[in-house]
Amino acid sequence: MNIDSLMIDEISELYKSVGWTNYTKDTARLARAFEQSESLIKRNGEGKIIGIVRWITDFATIAFIQDILIHPRYQRQGIGKVLLNEALEKITSYGPVQIELLTDDTEKTKKFYESVGFVQVKEMGGISYVIDTRRKKVLFGKIGRAHV
Repeated sequence: MNIDSLMIDEISELYKSVGWTNYTKDTARLARAFEQSESLIKRNGEGKIIGIVRWITDFATIAFIQDILIHPRYQRQGIGKVLLNEALEKITSYGPVQIELLTDDTEKTKKFYESVGFVQVKEMGGISYVIDTRRKKVLFGKIGRAHV
C-alpha cells in the first residue's frame, strides 16, 4: 500500500484513539509497516479513517493479522467484524492458508475472534511462542553448530 504523509497522519491518529501509542512514536516506521504489509481501511461518510485491519503474508501458505482497530466512536457497531471478514475473504483467496493472530486474553476479545471462526492454538494441540523486543531487552543465546 502506498502511504502518503497525510494518510499516515490520519492512521496515526486512529492508533492514538485506541491507545496504541507505541505505533505513533515514529510515523515513518508506521508508514513502512503499512507499505510492507496488506491492509484494508474503513472510512466514515466524511472520508475519515475509522477502522483498519493489517496483515503480513507470503500470499501462499500463511497470513498473520497484525492489527485490527476501530475508532472508539465506531466500536460495537459491527464494523470490526465486517472489516475482518473482508480481510479473511481476501486472505483465503490466496488458497488454503493458516491465518494467525496474537491478541489480548479478555472475554470480549476471545468472543470477537471466535465469532468469525478463530480457535485458540491450544485447542489445536499447539502452543505459541513470541519474543517482543519492544517490551524488554532480550538476550539471545548462542546457537551451537550441528555435528553430523
